[in-house]
Amino acid sequence: MIEIAIYNDYQLGLETLTKLIADIPDFKVTLSSRNIEELTQSLKKRKAHILVYSLPDDSIKNLIQISQLKVAFPRMSILILSQNDGDEIIMKAVKSGARGFLGKDSNTNDLKEAILTLRNGYEYFGNSITRMVLNRYITSLDTPEQLPGNEIKQLSA
Repeated sequence: MIEIAIYNDYQLGLETLTKLIADIPDFKVTLSSRNIEELTQSLKKRKAHILVYSLPDDSIKNLIQISQLKVAFPRMSILILSQNDGDEIIMKAVKSGARGFLGKDSNTNDLKEAILTLRNGYEYFGNSITRMVLNRYITSLDTPEQLPGNEIKQLSA
């Protein structure tokens, strides 16, 4: 059983996410809260494997909260859900301690896969985020015209 805590500062979002996750076999929502201080205190008493953290914005306050949670609960993986899935916020969230990130185009299957992946000890980033990072990397590479002739031959072989 994977024990999951949920943070979402919107009541409807919290209720919806809690129900959605609780209905997935082998997932158990152990905590859910709209208040980060309450969540932190509850996590001291009842541990969770994964924290699903709905990021309302990329304010420094939220990023500090993620960092503080990671320091206080180093064994807990943090999965960020965000409507903003630009390069900058993803990098800030990861630097703050998040091990997974789902953007606005994610669905229930993505959420399930992310939780399972994090529980198995790996990082998880949604498909659109993976494509974005890969595209960014590819565009940073030298173009074939800039490579020496022998390297171009090796690439075309």
